[in-house]
Amino acid sequence: MKFFISSTFEDLKEYRRHTISYLKDLTDEKTGKIGAMEYFAASEDTSKKVCLSELESSDIVIGIYGSRFGWEEESTGRSMTEIEFDRAVELGKPILGFVTYQEKEEKQQRFIREKVFAQGKNCGRFNSLKEYADVLHKSIKAYLSDTEGYSYKSIWDDIVLLRQIIEEDIDAGSLRMHIYEDGGESAAIEQIWTSVNFLQELVEPIHEMYYACTGFPGGYEQPEDFVDKLKQQWETFFLGLPNHLGAIRLAAPFLKLCQLQHRLLTEVWTEELRQEVIKARDKYIEISGDSYHID
Repeated sequence: MKFFISSTFEDLKEYRRHTISYLKDLTDEKTGKIGAMEYFAASEDTSKKVCLSELESSDIVIGIYGSRFGWEEESTGRSMTEIEFDRAVELGKPILGFVTYQEKEEKQQRFIREKVFAQGKNCGRFNSLKEYADVLHKSIKAYLSDTEGYSYKSIWDDIVLLRQIIEEDIDAGSLRMHIYEDGGESAAIEQIWTSVNFLQELVEPIHEMYYACTGFPGGYEQPEDFVDKLKQQWETFFLGLPNHLGAIRLAAPFLKLCQLQHRLLTEVWTEELRQEVIKARDKYIEISGDSYHID
């Protein structure tokens, strides 16, 4: 999901800073992005064009409406926040509006009365930064209904806890497999590559075992010869094979979960996507909790 923060700047710096901090904590910038002028790069485009471009690519607008009207467009008399509000309404973007109780400039009062309140949607009200923080947290939580599968913590906290438990078991002598945390994609891909190469190299000894069992292509071997071959391949077949298959079984759902997390950054958030994330997370936890080496 991409959040766009719309407000005047100088008078609401602290409010914007808190909003950015809260959203970064919620998403770790891995399940959500933030569109705000604090992040705008240098550009030959006008500020208006950059702001509207960021807004248009967002999933939700967070409008913070203080006392000041702010910069005014000469041709229309609209402020930048009013221009952003109008564009969001035009595009049907969800808007979470937060309006100060404090006395406002006349043009700001008109904008809020005739446009923000005229939408008929409830706005969060505040007198102070503390009040704003409280109503922001409640509003975001209510908007997302259930942030499980959307917020970064809801995806990874249980996995981090499980990893700690497994690492303690391994230190105590358990044969459990190390599990991956967020950021472990390269290690998971490397493990799959290693295991696939092992399985490819296993084809020839499998053929040899088949020949020993069936006598193909040239007669049955003596039982003692077959037993000798079986002993020679014991570690490969009965240790290496299941361990490498288990490693692939562990790495694949982890990479699936990471891929879904990336989709949260690049697609519109939907209930279907949320359910996919939850399902992938739970599957990875299930497989992780039951992954052991055979020794």
